[in-house]
This record gives sequence, structure tokens and C-alpha cells, in this order.
Amino acid sequence: MRLGSFCSLLSVAHPALSETGKPLGLQEVMAIALKENLTIQTARNVCKKESFSHKKENISRWLPAAKLQLLKSEQWADPNRSNSDYWYIAMHPTFTLEAKLDLFENAFQIKKFHQQKLLRKLRQTEKIRDELEEVIDCYHALAAAQKKLTRATIFIALANAKLQLAEKQKNIGKITKVTYLEIKLALEEAKLSLLEKQEAVKKACRTLNIKLGRSPNEAVVVQSFISPEPLWDMTAILKKHRTDLRTTIRKKEIMSVKTELSKDKASLFSCVQLNVTFTTDKKIFDKKNKMFGPTQPEQMTCTFGINLDLEQLLLLPAKLRATRLALNHATFALVQQKLQAKEVLASAQASYCHTVAAYRIEAEKLKISKQKLQEVKENYRLNKKTLIDLQEEETKVYEIEMKVIEQGYKVKKAEFALYKLTGMLDR
Repeated sequence: MRLGSFCSLLSVAHPALSETGKPLGLQEVMAIALKENLTIQTARNVCKKESFSHKKENISRWLPAAKLQLLKSEQWADPNRSNSDYWYIAMHPTFTLEAKLDLFENAFQIKKFHQQKLLRKLRQTEKIRDELEEVIDCYHALAAAQKKLTRATIFIALANAKLQLAEKQKNIGKITKVTYLEIKLALEEAKLSLLEKQEAVKKACRTLNIKLGRSPNEAVVVQSFISPEPLWDMTAILKKHRTDLRTTIRKKEIMSVKTELSKDKASLFSCVQLNVTFTTDKKIFDKKNKMFGPTQPEQMTCTFGINLDLEQLLLLPAKLRATRLALNHATFALVQQKLQAKEVLASAQASYCHTVAAYRIEAEKLKISKQKLQEVKENYRLNKKTLIDLQEEETKVYEIEMKVIEQGYKVKKAEFALYKLTGMLDR
């Protein structure tokens, strides 16, 4: 899958968060980030700016360096002072245009231009994928904070109900005053916990809004449920080995260094330049007869010039050695990256399969826990279970729900990590 198709997959119509308040899914948040995230926009603009600058240099490189000369000289001849039989004026209005074009240098620069263009796109993709990974983290932080806030709100309602019941029991002497004060203190702690959860939600909202290029105080509601279904064809990713993005960048860097080395090896030919010169003819004016005399034939010359740069020739061995060292360094980095990529890819595949299996187990636990909660609620309605039993069962359901959210986040992190490692995002 190419980067364009990846963007189109996520580019869905997203609502104005402050207007509808509709909970956003992870896919919608990533689509907004691709359009509005300032870091992603900056990476794209820098890539466009560098590409435009190189295109401009490429065009100017193939325009010959022209030099225009306009000269005029006059020569007077007097028959009394010269061997000529008549008066004349020899005018030399010389028009010279000289153009130079370095064919050798331009040929290598064009090749290097295309290599650098591809490298810029790969590095831009690397920045985009890293930023999207941070967006996933912010999404999960907000989803977890919202779930905890909901739980804290419910817990306060239960604590209030428990306090009212304790007050009645205290009045009839069923519980002591100390027990009543403990229950009242638990309510105050629940209120303090609610304030902390509210502040955590506000902080998570601000962080996510900044990643989405929006006002920090804009209201954002996200879905707490993170679907384990992959956004991409993970079956193809798991079965086929592909080169990761960093390895691809290393390969392109080696190609660029090899081009530079080839250029240095053949730099002796860089002294060949194409020089073209156009020159006008000379006019002779006969003053006695008041007319132009015979002219010299028109001149148009096309020459090949050879320039030898002694400094360049003397420093050529050192330059070749430095370029070879740079090539060796890039080659070693590529070999190391390939070895690391195989290990990381195998680990990422195992991690993804494990997190998906763990998510399914937690999801099944949640289903069973909710069924048990319904049974406890029914028994509580029939006075077979106490309020404490009901609260304990609700707490268990909440804890499992938090585990499901955490595991869903781990699935998406593992999925995205595996996807970017396979190198399918960089093309």
C-alpha cells in the first residue's frame, strides 16, 4: 500500500468536534491529524520547498553561462599619411556572445537530484508515521481518562446512596458514629478523585487537540472502545517479508554516495566544457565615395575548451579516499540495519499476535463479568444480594473494561509498529 492510499484510507469526513460532540474513533482522529497536524504539515512543506529549490537549480544548471560583449572601435586613414588612395573609416562594432555549459557536472547532478528527491519523500514519511504514533498515544490517554471519569461519577452516586443509608442506620442505632464518619469521608475522597479525573480529561483533551492542530480548549470526545480489527491487510504483512523504512532510507543513502564516488572517479573529464562564440563582422566606410566598402566574412566559431584545475587534480586521491570511507560507513550501517530489522520484525509479528489473543481473552472476560453483574442486579432486586455485593461486582466489571481498553490500545500500537516496520508505508 502506498502512502497516498494510506492517506485516502484515513481521509474520511470528520465532524466539527465542538458542534456535534460525537465520539470520534481512532481512524477518524488519524484522518484529522493527517490534514491538520502542524508537524505533518511542516514536514510536507519542507519537502515541497526543498523539491522546488532543487528543480530551480536543475533548470538554471542547464542554462549556459552566457557572456555578452558589445565593443566599438574606429580607425581613420588619411591618404597623405598612409599608403591608401582614399579617405576611409574602418569601424569595428564587435558583438560577441560566449556560452559555456558543463555537461559532465550536470549529468551527475541530475542523477543525484532524483536520488535526493526520493530520500526527502522517505524522510517525510518517517516524520509522518512517528507523529501518527504519538496521536495514537494521545487518543488512548483520552479514552482511558474519559472511562475513569465516568467510573468516578458513578462511584460518587453510589457513595451518596451509601451515605444516606448509613445516616438512617445511625439514627436507629444499627451502626456507630465512627462507621458513619468513615462512610462520609469515603464520599469526600470520591469527590476529590472526581476532580482529579476531570483534570486528567482536560489535560488529555488539550494534548490531543494540539496534535490535531486545534484549539487546546476545544471539546473532544473519543470512543473508549478500540476495535481490534486492523486498518490494513495484516495477513499479507505477516506472510510477506518486506524491507522496513529505515533500511530503505539506508539503501538510498548508499546509492547517493556511490553516485558521488563515480563522479569523483571520472572528475578528470569534468575539464571538458562546451564553448560557443558568435562574433559580428567588420564594416569599412569609404569617406570619399560616402559608401560602405568590402566587409570581412562573418565569423561564427564553435570551440571545445579544456581547462585543467591543478588543485583539483592534486586533491583527487584524498577526495576519493574520503568518499570511499563514507561509502563504507553507509554500507556498515545498512548491514546493521538489516540485521536489526529482521530481529525487530520477528519480535513485532509475535507481539502483534500475542496482543490480539490477549485482547480476545479480556473481551470474553468482560462478557462473562457483565452477565454475572446482571445476575447480581436481579438478586439485589429480590433482596438476595446486598448493595455491597452489587458494588463489588460493578467494580470488577469496571476493572475488566479498563483492561479491555488498555489491551485494545496495545493491539493498535503493535499493529502500527508492525505496519511501519514492513516498509509498506514508505512508498
